[in-house]
Amino acid sequence: DSATGDFVLFIDPDDNIHSSAVSKLVHKQLESKADVVSGRGVRVTISKLEEFPLIIYKKKENLIQSYIAESMSHHIWGRLIKRSLLSENSIHAKEGVNCGEDAQLVTQIFWFSKKYDWLFENIYYYHVDNEMSYMNPKQDSKFNLVKRVRDNIETAIFIRQFFSGKSENLQRAAL
Repeated sequence: DSATGDFVLFIDPDDNIHSSAVSKLVHKQLESKADVVSGRGVRVTISKLEEFPLIIYKKKENLIQSYIAESMSHHIWGRLIKRSLLSENSIHAKEGVNCGEDAQLVTQIFWFSKKYDWLFENIYYYHVDNEMSYMNPKQDSKFNLVKRVRDNIETAIFIRQFFSGKSENLQRAAL
């Protein structure tokens, strides 16, 4: 809500982006005039680098369905997004949800976007071994696991309600 530029780029505080990520995303956006430009992400662990899968869908509904089903990573990071797309459509995540909020945002963003494009370069580095990361398996205390399950249920309900009256297929996919 406090952004003032024409575009927004989300970055988690324990991750990093390639030094030319912003310029490459902006160049791609100027070239394509897309509402959203998504770069490739890399999962970084102590022992390896693993690219997130990238599947190109021509139909927006199929793309959103892949995010809901998690056959494609539904992260918010590594995407250059028109700020007006977020503000004009009141795109938000449910308050208090820490696991699944990206899926809530991404499904709305792609639903409202008129055009999206891809940058086929690794620009975002997702560090999963960070000891303090909410998603680190070492943080899987009983409380954290219960919270993550609740958040995932809240996310499914949020997405189902969002698509109510918009798309039966996407509403069903959120079950």
